[in-house]
Amino acid sequence: MRVLGLLKQRHVVVATIAQMLSFGGAFTIFTYLRPFLETQAQVNVPQLSLMLLSLGVAGFAGTYGASRLMQRHFDALLIGLPVGLGVVSIGLLVVGNSFAGVAVMMFLWGTFHSAIPVSWSNWLTRRLRSDPEAGGGLMVGAIQVAIMLGGVFGGVLLDHLSITATFVGGIVLLTMAGMTMLRERRGGSLGDNTRQALAPAEGQPAEA
Repeated sequence: MRVLGLLKQRHVVVATIAQMLSFGGAFTIFTYLRPFLETQAQVNVPQLSLMLLSLGVAGFAGTYGASRLMQRHFDALLIGLPVGLGVVSIGLLVVGNSFAGVAVMMFLWGTFHSAIPVSWSNWLTRRLRSDPEAGGGLMVGAIQVAIMLGGVFGGVLLDHLSITATFVGGIVLLTMAGMTMLRERRGGSLGDNTRQALAPAEGQPAEA
C-alpha cells in the first residue's frame, strides 16, 4: 500500500507525529472552549455568541495570513504556529476574568488555529507532490484520529481535574508539536527536503 510506503520515510513519520500533536493539542482546547468561557470567564449567552463569532471571523485572518507568509516562512510557520497557539492559550488562562482580555485572546486563538491546516496543506503539496493522493489520505487519517484523541484527552482532564488542566494538556501537546518540527529542521531534513521538492528535476532546466 502506498500510504504504508510513505511511512518508511523518516521525514513523513516525523511530520505525521507533529501533525497529530498540533491538531490533538488544538482540539484538546477547542472542544472545551465553551466550558472555559462559561465557568472561568463567566460570560453570558450574548457574550458567548460574540466570542464564538470572533473565533470564526479570526479564521479568515489566519487563513489569509498563513497563505501570504507560507512562501517565505514555510519552516517557521510549521514550527511557530502550534507554539504560538499554546502561548495564546496560556494568555486565555491568565486573562480569564477579563471580558476584554478574553475577547482579544479568542480572536488571536482563532487566527493561529485556522493557520495550522493551511501550513500542513502546503507541506503536503511541497513535500509529497510525487504522491499527493496517498499523502492526502495519510494526513486526513492522522488528523481525524488526532482530533478524536484530543477531545477524549481534554474530556478526561476536565472530568478528573479541571478546565485549567485541559488547557495545560493541550498546551503541552502544542509545544511538543513545535519542538518536533524544530528538531527536524535542526537535523537538516525539514529544510533540505523542502528545497529538494521545490527544485527542478535533474537534467531539466529551471523555469525563467
